[in-house]
Amino acid sequence: MQLPERPNLRHLRDQAKDLVRTGAAPTLADAQFQIARQYGFPSWPKLKEQVDQREKASQLKQAIATGEVAAVEKLLAASPEFRQLLIEELMCASQPGQTAKMEFLVRAGADVNGLCWGSFPVIFCPCENVQPEPLKWLLDHGADPNCIQPKTGRSALDLRRFREATSVCFPKLTQASLRRYFRRATTD
Repeated sequence: MQLPERPNLRHLRDQAKDLVRTGAAPTLADAQFQIARQYGFPSWPKLKEQVDQREKASQLKQAIATGEVAAVEKLLAASPEFRQLLIEELMCASQPGQTAKMEFLVRAGADVNGLCWGSFPVIFCPCENVQPEPLKWLLDHGADPNCIQPKTGRSALDLRRFREATSVCFPKLTQASLRRYFRRATTD
């Protein structure tokens, strides 16, 4: 069995108590262990940890959705491992009309050169979806047009081969790439 997207710890505890009441488990600890194993966890503490993490992630997503910078900063200070969630949100926000959300996410600590899900550079989203507005915004805010996808070694410039319509985005990428190259060349 798989945990629901927003599991409730109180409900899981009640399930464990029901197992004890019905005699399916001799003790609460045994019942909690059974519940944990049902959901694929080696122990109740591991299940509880996952539920707590999901709750914190949900709070972070809510704070992002409502634009609460202080709440986002507080949650990230308590759980720095959620920085990756900012990158995922930035990639999802890389759509026309989402500039304010992109600004907010970068202010909150999202890296414009971050890898979403560990392998997709944020800049790939507007390139693949042929969205010049968010692409320009990312480039203006320091996104590297030459960043590569670690698994394939492809860059955003390589994506033009896979989409006919990227002629809209390709000039922006090449201009940014050349500017970056010449800036580096003059400082060497």
